[in-house]
Amino acid sequence: MSSKTLVFLFIIWLGNPLAGQDIMIPDTVCVGVPLEMAYSQNSQDACLSNYISFLDFERITEPVAQYPESEVPLFSHFVKDNLGNYFGFATNFMNSNIVRLEFGPSLLNNPEVQVFSLAEVTSGVEGIQILYDEGEWWGFVNGNQVAGGDEFLIRLSFGTSLSNTPVEENLGVVEDAVFPHDLFFFKEQENWIGLMLNKWSNSLTRFNFGERLSNTPVVTNLGNIGDTFHPTGFFPIESDGEWHLFIANSKEHSLTRLDFDTALTNMPTGTNLGAFDILERPRDLIVTKICNNYIGLVLNRIGNELVLLEFGENIKSVPTATSLGTISDFSFPHSISNLHFTEEGILFFVCNVDSKELVRVLYKYPEDFTYDCHESLSDFEVSYDTPGTYKLQIVIDSGLASEVTLCKDIEVIPSPEIDLGSDTLLCQGEDLLLNSGHELTLWQNEIQDPFYVVTESDNIVAEVWAGNCTSSDTIAVTFRDCENCITYPNIFSPNLIGENATFQPIIYCDLDLRSYHQEIYSRWGERIFQSTDSLTSWDGQYNNQQAATSVYIWRTQISYFNGKEVVEEILVGDVTLIR
Repeated sequence: MSSKTLVFLFIIWLGNPLAGQDIMIPDTVCVGVPLEMAYSQNSQDACLSNYISFLDFERITEPVAQYPESEVPLFSHFVKDNLGNYFGFATNFMNSNIVRLEFGPSLLNNPEVQVFSLAEVTSGVEGIQILYDEGEWWGFVNGNQVAGGDEFLIRLSFGTSLSNTPVEENLGVVEDAVFPHDLFFFKEQENWIGLMLNKWSNSLTRFNFGERLSNTPVVTNLGNIGDTFHPTGFFPIESDGEWHLFIANSKEHSLTRLDFDTALTNMPTGTNLGAFDILERPRDLIVTKICNNYIGLVLNRIGNELVLLEFGENIKSVPTATSLGTISDFSFPHSISNLHFTEEGILFFVCNVDSKELVRVLYKYPEDFTYDCHESLSDFEVSYDTPGTYKLQIVIDSGLASEVTLCKDIEVIPSPEIDLGSDTLLCQGEDLLLNSGHELTLWQNEIQDPFYVVTESDNIVAEVWAGNCTSSDTIAVTFRDCENCITYPNIFSPNLIGENATFQPIIYCDLDLRSYHQEIYSRWGERIFQSTDSLTSWDGQYNNQQAATSVYIWRTQISYFNGKEVVEEILVGDVTLIR
């Protein structure tokens, strides 16, 4: 498709912006030539967009689920299943249940809400994540039973469908974890790794499940790294092959960054980034990348505020923080979900403790903004119909921890113009000199020269180059015997369709006719047809009646200029009409 018809998706990056090192795309492309794009790894989907910051879009917030007064929504996670339907899952702290929201094919729909209770615990449910592994859906929730004080990690097995009621399994008390909050699981190479944030022990717990989520994990408490103080929410991101974990410290009003180097199984180092004089009881955050710049969004519990973090091109830099204002539908915002793209805009969900609401935040696309996604990068057909520089964003596995992104300026250069002229009819003995107008020209017989002399009938093809762009043109050149430019058929039948259905001269040469007069007579000498137009044919009619099957005599008097002189001829012959 052309640049006028290509639809784009604005890309928000989560998880793994690896600078597009596995995405192959040229720097330049020719006008009208499809852009060749490929991804060297396996992927679930690929999307394209132009460069636009979603924060410039109109922001719309609205509650999509209301909880009873007795419940407290804390964390949520949203996924798309194998059939293209979206599911959301949110935890309830007070009554140990999980709220399942079924949106159908769009997160913009009003969801169907179902609630299922956890049998293994009575209260204190906090974080949740939904995962897909080896054809089955899994869920993990953590928390701290308020009554008993036991920290837990519960595994939910949904089987092949998220609509199923899950089978629940309590993996036991998690040692050295006090008041667990957020959690994150990721398949690193062949092993599933989990991380859990512990608010009151200011520590991080790591789970190693091995190759299957159904295994019993090995549990390690990594302690307090990076001076965390009442950490309540975190966000993992892999950048340039290195893992980083950003943590919101609600008590100290600060953020901490943990650096794991190349694997989540490494022991991380930590840096407390401070409070930026704007954070007030931060509860949760997300970090993403827009082209070459990293940004973050932080939820402030105090003031119901959304704070923007700008890291620039270096995710390890200390970001600048700017308030995006108070959000009217926020009321003790506790957690922010992963980001999603929809047909109308980019959205995320926020669980609000005081208002008991799950709020959808939509950054609405401008009217002229559209998007496009396919299963593979090679499925796109992108071309541009005018020269210029076009900005392109590519994202692979959008919204997943395996996400890979690339931003690129595509230079579109014009293809060379070539016009060999119209098809030509020449007399035998003449020749035709063709000029492509380009030094780099290859003719159909492998001759490389801007000029080509045609001496016999042929379809002449020329291909020309300008930079990496090529164009071609074809001209048909036909040579005729100009001494016998005019012939007549000796038989015709009005019952046929096409050339032999009427009687008229066949002129092979491009003659400059000066005069023309044709007469047709019956065998008894009666004139039954005449014309002064060489394009007018006899259709076998005489006096509005069908002439009989017979032999007829024709006589043509013609004069024409053959390029050298005016020739006058009288031609005589006969033709058989067949009914």
